[in-house]
Amino acid sequence: MISKGTARFMKLIETSGGTLSISEVAVLLGISEKTVLERLGNYQVLGFRIPSSVLQFPRFQFDEKKRCVIPGILDFLGETNGWSALERIRFLLVRYEPEFTNETPMDLVRGGEVERVAELARVYLQQRP
Repeated sequence: MISKGTARFMKLIETSGGTLSISEVAVLLGISEKTVLERLGNYQVLGFRIPSSVLQFPRFQFDEKKRCVIPGILDFLGETNGWSALERIRFLLVRYEPEFTNETPMDLVRGGEVERVAELARVYLQQRP
């Protein structure tokens, strides 16, 4: 049985487009699974594993038409390399000012506002316990 928090997290992932397996990411990017794992370790792709699950890669980070990781994601991953994968995903997918906008940091990344996302991440780091 999964916890309520895990269920909410998985719903957030599904709402954002779901996940890809390591083999699907390898095919999408035209690289080997070993290279996908290397990129994961070098903060060039975002993957996660929740208890009792296989490694999964959030689909939202990929431009599937161009067959690449969305460029701003690489900057974000480098900026937040001390964060857990789950913390990064939540940060990217949850509205940053829900009383004023429906935008998420991921919306800003897609719009090319990478520096703004970096600033939001710095503020987030200062505010978290």
